[in-house]
Formats: sequence, structure tokens, C-alpha cells
Amino acid sequence: MQSINPATGETLRTYPEPDDAALEARLARVREASNAWAEESFEARSALLVAVADQLELQRESLASLIVEEMG
Repeated sequence: MQSINPATGETLRTYPEPDDAALEARLARVREASNAWAEESFEARSALLVAVADQLELQRESLASLIVEEMG
């Protein structure tokens, strides 16, 4: 899978495509994580979401640049 700048056709990033077994394994981990998430307390989930927001803020410039490139 590739992330391509539509304005230039330049490949920005390339990501490996998983085979069926790898995809099934990832989906199983997602189901497990979803169940574990549902069992967490509101406070624990809230703290994790704040930590994710903090990481997004730290990477804001690079993420914004990638989005702009992909949008062309």
C-alpha cells in the first residue's frame, strides 16, 4: 500500500500489505483489545485518551505536512 501525493504522483510512504494469516491475527488482537478496553474504568480510559492526544500534539507538524501532501 502506498501513500501518494496526488498533485505530483510522488510516493510519500510505502506500507507492507499483510497476508491473510497476518490480517486475521491483527483482527483477533483488535477484538481482544476492544474487550479489554470495555473492561477498563472510565478514569483509565480517560487517561489513555489524554496521552494519545498529547502524542498527536507532539507530532502535529509532521502529521499536518503528511495530510497536506496527501491532499495535494
